[in-house]
Amino acid sequence: MTLNNPPHTSVMLNEVVAFTNPTADTIIVDCTFGAGGYTRKLLEKEASVIAIDQDASVKKFVNELSKQYSKLKFHNCNYSQIDEVLEQENLTGVDGIVMDLGVSSMQLDQAERGFSFMHDGPLDMRMGENSISAYDIINGYAEKDLADIFYYYGGERHSRKIARLIIEERAKEKITTTKNLADLICRVVKRSHKNPIHPATRVFQAIRIAVNDELNHLKIAINKSIKLLKENGVLVIVSFHSLEDMIVKKLFKDAASENYHLLTKKPLTPTEEELKLNPRSSSAKMRVLKRDKL
Repeated sequence: MTLNNPPHTSVMLNEVVAFTNPTADTIIVDCTFGAGGYTRKLLEKEASVIAIDQDASVKKFVNELSKQYSKLKFHNCNYSQIDEVLEQENLTGVDGIVMDLGVSSMQLDQAERGFSFMHDGPLDMRMGENSISAYDIINGYAEKDLADIFYYYGGERHSRKIARLIIEERAKEKITTTKNLADLICRVVKRSHKNPIHPATRVFQAIRIAVNDELNHLKIAINKSIKLLKENGVLVIVSFHSLEDMIVKKLFKDAASENYHLLTKKPLTPTEEELKLNPRSSSAKMRVLKRDKL
């Protein structure tokens, strides 16, 4: 895969460019570099970009972009460390910060990463160098803890039944692969013509969130980012499920004051044209906060 044929299609790219308004004088942080879709477009507009990603496997895309553009800096860490990143770059503020909170297509499509029930692989789901994996949670957590994770992070109505079955099955043999787990879930949650999503979708989302402590990192990243915007700077966030969007909405609302205001009263969603080109963008919601003065 090359940057001319990226493994991941950036969601709402045109809107990100419109809100950040990149120019040769602007510095923008791409908190979720991935395959570099946002970063590439911002660099094409001559902005300086500081890219962050906790997934070390993206460095090949960083290296490829760096050959073409000199105004790119990359930091391999969690975006909740954005303040430390800017400190290392000797910056106290930036003109724009963008976050795409979705799991990238390349992570979903790499079986060995263990994110997807569509590709059989080891139960992993770690985006960075977390010590805990999906295997550890599924084979080590108590029944109530599993049920809570599935219900609160995934909205899974059958959370208790799934947790009970996991406890029963792992007592016989460890659950080691994504297919093992998906098959167990399908024994509890049946496919329905009324509901097109795969029965394992909610549980896999919940485990991924738990493994990577995503919601906690998101809260930290947003609170830090709000303070790191320059005057007239914007924070653009694209979320993909209600838990993320609720956090973004609340923290943006809390920040909106005489110094900040919402550029999106209601979240923006992808255009019909984008949905046709990239069906994975269907659940995306974009919210934008602007800093009016310091």
